[in-house]
Amino acid sequence: MCDSRRRMVSPRSLAVLACAATFASVATAHAQLPILDGNRFVPSSLVTWSFIDTEISSTSDAGTAEFAFRPMAAPLTSSLSTFDARFIAADQTVAGSLAFARAFSMSAQISASGILPRDRLTALFLGGNASQGESVGASLLVVSTDSFQATLRTDLHALEVESVIPALLPSSPRVTGHILGIRPALAAALALSRRVGLQGGVSVDLQRYDVETSDDITSVIGALAATVTLDPVPFTLLVGANIVHAWGLDVNTPSAVAALGPDQTVGNVEGGLYYTARPELDLGLVVQAEVGGGDHNNRRRGLFRLGYYF
Repeated sequence: MCDSRRRMVSPRSLAVLACAATFASVATAHAQLPILDGNRFVPSSLVTWSFIDTEISSTSDAGTAEFAFRPMAAPLTSSLSTFDARFIAADQTVAGSLAFARAFSMSAQISASGILPRDRLTALFLGGNASQGESVGASLLVVSTDSFQATLRTDLHALEVESVIPALLPSSPRVTGHILGIRPALAAALALSRRVGLQGGVSVDLQRYDVETSDDITSVIGALAATVTLDPVPFTLLVGANIVHAWGLDVNTPSAVAALGPDQTVGNVEGGLYYTARPELDLGLVVQAEVGGGDHNNRRRGLFRLGYYF
């Protein structure tokens, strides 16, 4: 246990965190608040952010996951051919971005998560899972008017995965590995009025999965969100949705299923409320749920986000 705690923060994560702290300490005259035509936008958990800004933020989330799973070792005729795997999960992310000019910014973030089983079968065949990730990104504003903007963004991300799966005994139950990826995206924001705004984006996530097996995973994601400022109350309402289609993932790989979910086309919806009395502050609660994954596949989580623009 002591060794595991010492490994929780790697030198790479410390370097990324140091960059994020530097972002927070450097104010730039070129940074912009997320405002178009008087409309103050707030971040969506599903849509790629299109604004060029200098910000430090923290996001905490927790939730549950459930999906149908068939153990590789179980014969198709057995009562264990398929069962509902159930998890609880928690995640913490710290991120920073720095605007070098009105049209260009860079970002960095670190995250840590834990996924724990909720019943005996899930504990036996899928075990407990933990991950630690880092990412860096760059954004370039390509179209800008008073009420509309479009941004090209690319993120490089790395995720270290560790699982303990009792079903692997008498071999070692510990499984480790990593997931590397690049995610180019096109994101846009449109102010329909001073109170109503739209955000949208499309992205392709190319990942190399290398844990107990190796695989290339491709995900295509489309997302849309709307914000409504609830004047005169200092709150902004957020609603959004996305659709994700992924392929190349072995659904019978335990840690892959636990970390990424089964291979299928799924959607997610979100609803949230942000406190916006101070334009430089993001303070919001968001609830997110998976839809369209079948009767035995669903994920639900709640997020708390705190951000500050410099």
